[in-house]
Amino acid sequence: MRHRSDIRVAVLLLVCALASCTSGTQLDRAREAARRTGKLLMVEFGADWCLDCQVLTKQLNEPLLRDYVSGHFVVYTVDVGQFDKNLDLAKSLGVDVGQGIPTAAFLSADGKNLGATNGGELARASKDGSQTLYAFLVRFAEGVTPPPPQPPSSSE
Repeated sequence: MRHRSDIRVAVLLLVCALASCTSGTQLDRAREAARRTGKLLMVEFGADWCLDCQVLTKQLNEPLLRDYVSGHFVVYTVDVGQFDKNLDLAKSLGVDVGQGIPTAAFLSADGKNLGATNGGELARASKDGSQTLYAFLVRFAEGVTPPPPQPPSSSE
């Protein structure tokens, strides 16, 4: 009987250890890194099947963007799967992945939510090239947040 109890405790500890690796805990680590370094936190939502997400990742690894981003942002990437993972996290940060991915939430070093790219800004920037993405991130980091997307004008 004692042996079964020990196994249950071991399984419970293993489950708790695995639970500590959830996105919430990892996000807490990213928030702490942003706070400690005084950088902005960019929480990027995407998926490995998403072509725009792949382009964004490639561009973020180009020397100009990589150097700028590493100097100004802590980047935390969140997998949304087939729009069936981490949706509560996205919603809690003001991100609507239903509008498309890649998208991101930006937080100040002190954790204040600065906004999200729910208007396809990252997808457009990745399609328009590295310079567009660089300019977008510079504007954001410099505190000049891009205007919200405007609804299409209707002809009367």
